[in-house]
Amino acid sequence: MTASNKPKPRKKTQIVDSIEAYRAFKSRWDKSRINIQEQFCALFLNKAGELIKFRVISTGQNFTVDIDQKFLFRCAVDFGATSVITAHNHPSGDVKPSDEDEASTRLIREEARGIGIELFDDLIISESDFYSMADNSNTAFTDELYSGEKISDGIDYAALQPKTKRSFVYLDCLYLVSSL
Repeated sequence: MTASNKPKPRKKTQIVDSIEAYRAFKSRWDKSRINIQEQFCALFLNKAGELIKFRVISTGQNFTVDIDQKFLFRCAVDFGATSVITAHNHPSGDVKPSDEDEASTRLIREEARGIGIELFDDLIISESDFYSMADNSNTAFTDELYSGEKISDGIDYAALQPKTKRSFVYLDCLYLVSSL
């Protein structure tokens, strides 16, 4: 095979903030279920923050989904992920987290750290909106600082985002969140 016939390496998607995470989830989410059935999904990332794999972890009912943590962590290990971003949808369209949402995020983050995997964020999404637990200083992420950049692609992300936004900075298997 000559150099000109070699397939070009595919550029990996790097997830640098909650907006990029939302875009990645939205482009892969089952559009036929987003308004009728809760699902819990994950983005698995390598140490450079590049997307390795998207996976539906659990599918639930109208207003609830059981999170299969064993499957979540098994996927992370099998894919060689060093970090994970999780998301679930609220078919009602209201992306405000419930007490149960906050408690499950905290538990997943603690358990992930126990096996050397970092939970960067947990998003609640709807067809037209999202809520970032990390950006909104949810109690599961209160040990971090947030910053970010303005991105425009026709969607009014500013209206969707909280006043602060974080950017992910990767160093080996550890990440720091920088304030810009």
